[in-house]
Amino acid sequence: LCQELVRFASRYPGAHWGHGFKSWYQSDTHEKRVAGSNGSAMRVSPVGYAATSLEECLALAKQSAEMTHNSPEGIGGAQAIAASIFLVRQGKSKADVKAFIEQQFGYNLDQTIDEIRDTYNLKEKFTLECNKCAAEAIICWLVSDTYEATIRNAISLGGDSDTLAAMAGSIAAATPGMEIPQEIAEKCFALMPDFLKTVMLE
Repeated sequence: LCQELVRFASRYPGAHWGHGFKSWYQSDTHEKRVAGSNGSAMRVSPVGYAATSLEECLALAKQSAEMTHNSPEGIGGAQAIAASIFLVRQGKSKADVKAFIEQQFGYNLDQTIDEIRDTYNLKEKFTLECNKCAAEAIICWLVSDTYEATIRNAISLGGDSDTLAAMAGSIAAATPGMEIPQEIAEKCFALMPDFLKTVMLE
């Protein structure tokens, strides 16, 4: 898994990687890196599809995270997003997912989007904390009825909005009735490099 992550990252040296991740993948050793930021949760969504049980989902998410985000926050955030995807794919309701995430990770998922937004001044409250961002992303999905609404809610919070949207959107895309609209899917697919198109289709 480590070799694959390095291989993928190395194909795109001009991408806007975070400083810590860039240093990690360009290093010679690729030793586990301690970080509590949200990159682990942003990239974890395939685990929710690959896992065949909830236990495996949590284990794979941990393995995926600890290469570059080997901290309770980095691992927990990745597990929360992956588990949400896995559970909705198993037919669990939003209420079921909310209850599991709150119990398993201690996240407060009772805030409204307006409550979060009111305290999320970009200059003062910008955060990359994985547990905080993962909880907010899950809330964006919980209160939305469509994929597009989920993305719009995530972006409206400000802060690290692309990462929030990546996490929230990945759960919405896996939720029956909230799939990515064809028009959006086609436009995004057209923007992808041929290599990534091939990987995704395979």
